[in-house]
Amino acid sequence: MRLPHDLEALREKGLTRTQLEEAIKERRRTIRSHRDETWDDRCHLDDFLLYEHLDDSPSTPSKLPTEEEMMRRCKEFYEYRRAETADRPDPDVATIIDKRRWNEDLLPMDREGLLEKLYRIQQTIKKHRDIDGRSRTVDDDRELYRVLPENVMADFRLPPRDKFLGKDEGSCSGCRPFWKSHQDCSVKRCNFTAFGRCTQETRRR
Repeated sequence: MRLPHDLEALREKGLTRTQLEEAIKERRRTIRSHRDETWDDRCHLDDFLLYEHLDDSPSTPSKLPTEEEMMRRCKEFYEYRRAETADRPDPDVATIIDKRRWNEDLLPMDREGLLEKLYRIQQTIKKHRDIDGRSRTVDDDRELYRVLPENVMADFRLPPRDKFLGKDEGSCSGCRPFWKSHQDCSVKRCNFTAFGRCTQETRRR
């Protein structure tokens, strides 16, 4: 569900306590998925899935712009959103290991408390989206993940540069071969979770 990021606009929606709780859980699932991608499964397209929670964001692209533009984004991603080692939890913040407890903090909250919690998440996503004048970095991702209650860290490591970007022609891994494989897809909306040319048959599977 797309929702505003302004507090008063959110309040005017008149969401019930149950709807507010579900909206928070929905956004947490997306942020957790974004955080938990590792190695060459990490991609800048994952950002669009976050931003779709905001009612003034564009939808995830259904088709690629150009291979050159996608490679520019991939190179920027590799440059600024990669770390040499996996992050470690903040020792001053309790880590919640049991996933079944990751939404326990919502149970005692009243409607106003949930509204403020949802507002904070919306604002955090907006801040991550609206970076201007510089590249998005791992520190921006870290700030995004801190909106979650569990204090579970991300692993920002990536494969070696040539392997991640896909320098080798004919390879079935890496950014360049992946984007190239979608350049001539014959469908209105590509499946960017799969390698290879999309056709009506592959979309039906």
